[in-house]
Amino acid sequence: MKKLLLVVFMGLLLTACTDNNDDQTKDSNQEESETTEADKHAGDIKEMEEYVILDDHIDLESLQMETQEDNSDIRVNFFEDELGEKLYKSVFVKDTNRLKIIDLDGEGLMFDDII
Repeated sequence: MKKLLLVVFMGLLLTACTDNNDDQTKDSNQEESETTEADKHAGDIKEMEEYVILDDHIDLESLQMETQEDNSDIRVNFFEDELGEKLYKSVFVKDTNRLKIIDLDGEGLMFDDII
């Protein structure tokens, strides 16, 4: 009887130890995924046609970009601070190369021109 209890206890102990390793692996994989997404996002913004103008008018280093729409006609992006508050909106019309930058915090239209 003691041997049976010992075997069951050892099995539970090994199972508990194995689950912790999986959780740690999942956490580290999730962190790597988040880093990869951030790096990919940073590369995407620099490849956009309107990047130079956006960088002149908005501090892109301190803001996160959220793409609301990106299709063959138009690209709409929001730029958020670290708290998730949307501060700027950009609208790029691809057919005409028109870019609009809007300050959502009060100034309104900051830029509206063909680039």
